[in-house]
Amino acid sequence: MNIVDLDPENESAVRQLAELLVDVLEIGWPTIEKALEEVRESFPEERISRIAVENGLVLGWIGGLEAYKGHTWELHPLAAPGPAKAGHRSRARRRPRGAGPRAKRAHRNVGNGR
Repeated sequence: MNIVDLDPENESAVRQLAELLVDVLEIGWPTIEKALEEVRESFPEERISRIAVENGLVLGWIGGLEAYKGHTWELHPLAAPGPAKAGHRSRARRRPRGAGPRAKRAHRNVGNGR
């Protein structure tokens, strides 16, 4: 697997990203058209847009928006298929269920006003 900059000219990668958004984040991007719009919004020079690729298949995407005059970056979006859907995107080796750092899920304290 390689992590590379998203090339706006790579229509195959752009389309795969849009499909990934619809597949795993359908609440935010319920249609392929909305997802394509989101992918294309990541192209400006002041944004970061990186993809994980293996054998021509896009496995994940992370974007960054500069914030606080360059002191921090907001990660947006962050998308990768869950374990149940990962098999159709990649034949990459994965740890068995319950092994490694993903075995314990972190929980956010939602509604604490922060």
